[in-house]
Amino acid sequence: MGDIISAFFSTPILFRALVVGILVSLCAALLGVSLVLKRYSMIGDGLSHVGFGALAIAAVMNWAPMAVAVPVVIAAAFLLLRISGSSKIKGDSRDSAYIHGRACDRRNGGFTVRNEQRP
Repeated sequence: MGDIISAFFSTPILFRALVVGILVSLCAALLGVSLVLKRYSMIGDGLSHVGFGALAIAAVMNWAPMAVAVPVVIAAAFLLLRISGSSKIKGDSRDSAYIHGRACDRRNGGFTVRNEQRP
């Protein structure tokens, strides 16, 4: 077991990967706590969907994926925070209602559930 750990730390790329992983986890923990306390935890869900869509469009158009996805996600984050200031519903409730409402909207190719009897 000691040989494995010493081999791990002797390889520069694995040591850097460990350091970066620790730094990313610390940053994510600090940001996560503040987002949950401000009731913005659904922002991560919405931005992940925006990022995935931007990556898919960039791949189809044969563009550099990160060069397209990063600005699109940043713009979407600012837009989402801008909308949050003018909404009557605050925090996660607004984000969740918007995300799921748009997915189920018939005009966007989604579906709607109706409460009607069929013969």
